[in-house]
Amino acid sequence: MIKVEHIYVNTPQQNGHIESFHKTLKKEYVWPHVFGDAGQTEVALLGALEDYNRHRIHSAIEYMTPDEFAAHWEETKAKEEVANR
Repeated sequence: MIKVEHIYVNTPQQNGHIESFHKTLKKEYVWPHVFGDAGQTEVALLGALEDYNRHRIHSAIEYMTPDEFAAHWEETKAKEEVANR
């Protein structure tokens, strides 16, 4: 779930995860390309988000994709609920 959260100006350490995401997005998906217009940019960024969540592995989540990690987490949570009955 995404939620808006106030952080103080010039304190990226309060929001390290999103700062890291922005760095990766720019470095891997924006800077290597030249976009002709806003429509091309939007399509490219939507594709980048798809790639980021479904195909790109992340060291912070045991070298899984976010989709794989979410599925694993849901499976683990379901098993724990069954075990606690």
